Amino acid sequence: MSYNKPFKATNSLNTEQIHWFFTQHQEQTEQSVKELRTIFPKVPVGFPEGADSEDSTYLHLLVNTLEYRADKELLGELRARQVMEFWATDHYRWVYRQVLNEGDKIRAVLRKYKLVI
Repeated sequence: MSYNKPFKATNSLNTEQIHWFFTQHQEQTEQSVKELRTIFPKVPVGFPEGADSEDSTYLHLLVNTLEYRADKELLGELRARQVMEFWATDHYRWVYRQVLNEGDKIRAVLRKYKLVI
């Protein structure tokens, strides 16, 4: 799949805004991560499957799930799925696969802790 520069810039901006959202809702984010640890007891750490730390990998399950939602609204279902599939071969591979395959579980946690934008 071709991944054009204008979309990449928009996607990166959206992702940074989502990170900021979680920073502003620290307590709910920590509770969400605690619950994700029970759903996904073992997560990868390090490139290319996970983030730099275990905590960051859990956080990115949340971030990337909201990223997918934003992409759906901006691009439509098909293109958003294509973008997630691309990222699942690039970086945070395990994280993006979980967003695609186990997204219902992650979205339930986001809703439970009122972390839906």
